[in-house]
Order: sequence, then structure tokens, then C-alpha cells
Amino acid sequence: MHIALGMMHNWLEGVLSEHFRHRWGFQEDSQEKQKASERASPKSKRIRLGSENLTLDQDEVVDNDTSLSSDDDDINLGQGINGELMTKVDMDLFQYLMQDIVTPTGATKLPCNLGHAKHGCLKAEEWLSVFTLIIPLIIPELYLESRKMIGPKSRQGTLLQNTGDLVQCTRISMTKVVRDGHAGRFYNAYNRYWESSKKLFNNPRVKPNNHYALHIPEQLKL
Repeated sequence: MHIALGMMHNWLEGVLSEHFRHRWGFQEDSQEKQKASERASPKSKRIRLGSENLTLDQDEVVDNDTSLSSDDDDINLGQGINGELMTKVDMDLFQYLMQDIVTPTGATKLPCNLGHAKHGCLKAEEWLSVFTLIIPLIIPELYLESRKMIGPKSRQGTLLQNTGDLVQCTRISMTKVVRDGHAGRFYNAYNRYWESSKKLFNNPRVKPNNHYALHIPEQLKL
């Protein structure tokens, strides 16, 4: 028996959902795990988010900007609630930054409680908006304080490349007009994305949607 999956189901509700919820770990969890995740976040992010949302422990309060610097400017991986990329602070800051983004007229409106269980699963058009309009603006804000911090083999550079390749694949796969070269660009970007995912997310499992995505270049040529 052959099962045919549509592009919308496979890519938007499959690959993107898996990446966002399980590799980045952007989803609601228990209060105990959330508190542990908050403590794992850099102080600079907690301070940036503001005292209205988070409270620093007394011994973590800083007096000047120099206290925010670190000997290791690169990001730490696996600091999320269940060992994923995003901490509770990252998720709160993501939602906070979303409020200032002006999306084009006609774009699908996204819920302010993104990632909360009570909102339910995002629809395909919402995933498209998240990865083409929101993420390209927010991820650099979250994980990059200066362009000078991007080293050729740094975790920041790998994360930005990984995210950029996923966004590029999304734009190509959802394009209304397929042009010469789109199939090759998707193939190259998706392979780079998968190789960098192995480094960032500890060799993630290959799921059916990931395997099916390898056939998207063939579909673009039809």
C-alpha cells in the first residue's frame, strides 16, 4: 500500500512542528521543570525580559553591564525543559518579542499564547507564518548579541545556519511559482539543515516526515 502525503501535511504540520516543539522544545511543561529551565538561562536574557515576568534570585542581581559578559560567548545547548534548545526564559522572550512584529496584510494572525497547551495545535497556515515571518526576526535576537560573536564553527553560527536553511526550505516548498533551480536549492538547504541538526540536537531520529521531505525536490520538478 502506498501512502501519499500532501506538502502541507508533511512539511508544515510535520517537519516544522517537530522542529519547533521537540528540537527547540517550545511547549508548555510542569512548573517544576519550568523553574529549572529558568535557572539554566543566561542572566542577560532574564534581565532583558524584565522583572514583570521573571524574578532573579538575590545572589543573581547584577549592578552593571560588565557583569553580563561571559568567558564563553557561545550558546549552551540542551538547556531546555527536557534537554531541548529553548529554556523557559527563551520561550517567554520569544512571545514577548512577537508582540512588536508587524506582519503583512493578509498574513495569518498568530496566538499570543504560542506553545501553550490550551491553544491547541497550530494550523498549517500558522506554521507558515511562524517560520517565514516570525522566526527569521526573533532567533537572531534570542541567540546573537553581536555579529562579532559568530565564529565559523561556533554553536551560534551553526544554529543560525540551521534555522536559515529550514526557513529557506519552507519558502521554496510553499512557493506559488516554481522556477529553475528551486529543486536544487531545496536539496542543498535541506541536507545542510539535517547535518547541522545532528550537531545541535544530538543526532535526532529520522522520522517519516523527514524521509518524505527528501522527495520534495522531485515534486518541485514536476
